[in-house]
Amino acid sequence: MLLIVGGIVFAAYNSMDTSFKGKPVQTITLISKRVPLATGFGGVFTYDSCSTILTLSGTDIVGDRYYAEYDSEDCENLNVFYNRPVFLEDEKTHKTAGVLLSVMSVFGSVKFEYTVDGKDYERIQYIGSDSLKNYPNLREGQPLEVTYWVENPARSIVYLDK
Repeated sequence: MLLIVGGIVFAAYNSMDTSFKGKPVQTITLISKRVPLATGFGGVFTYDSCSTILTLSGTDIVGDRYYAEYDSEDCENLNVFYNRPVFLEDEKTHKTAGVLLSVMSVFGSVKFEYTVDGKDYERIQYIGSDSLKNYPNLREGQPLEVTYWVENPARSIVYLDK
């Protein structure tokens, strides 16, 4: 199961069209809705005054936000940086203790768990294809600080640089 989810994350990240006709415009995109696709599930990514549908991994949820860029001449040509999830400044977040469950270096992801108000959560976060080079000391069972969104604690981010 873990390999399937990781493979979906890897495939979604690597299937993006990054060739732009115009200039890249940097933005933050929001997964505003899940929609069924022939190949699984997609998400409606909304940003600025545009939206597009892209394949989702098994762990992306409505409300997730990522740094992204789109083509100034074709706003539906979106490049999502799945390794750069983000909370907006006005989104109320809290921190809690978490544990690293696994490092999926082939897919550049980490799986972690944490508890909020007695409820357990698990999440997979894409951290980049060169994750072992960037984070050589990651180990299963390692404690992590998890930042979660108060309105929906399932939406969370681990900042491995901190």
